[in-house]
Amino acid sequence: DFTVNPQSKMARAEIILDNTDGKLKVGMSAKVRTYQTSTPGAISVPNRAIATIEDEQFIYLVQNGKVERMSVEVGMNDNYYTEVRNTNLKKEDQVIMQAKDFLEEGMEVTAKSYYERQ
Repeated sequence: DFTVNPQSKMARAEIILDNTDGKLKVGMSAKVRTYQTSTPGAISVPNRAIATIEDEQFIYLVQNGKVERMSVEVGMNDNYYTEVRNTNLKKEDQVIMQAKDFLEEGMEVTAKSYYERQ
């Protein structure tokens, strides 16, 4: 599980290195710089919006008052959001984040924003 601390922009990683020459010793550390790029056109959704059944990852949307299931390909993520590489998803789409286990495609629902639930 690779996560980046949003404040420090640092992450802990474990790698396997060839040490046949014995130059690496227990307790040594290193600073490594990696460059990550996001996918052009990708949209990030809250991690809890993504559901997985077997090998398929998907999200549920509200379309015209009904549940629609959309398969997605996920990209980079952090502790809160995951990049969704799917050209059909638009910023204004209503993504369902709760009760995913009880939803069925075509089910009638009423969408409420997070703030309306309070």
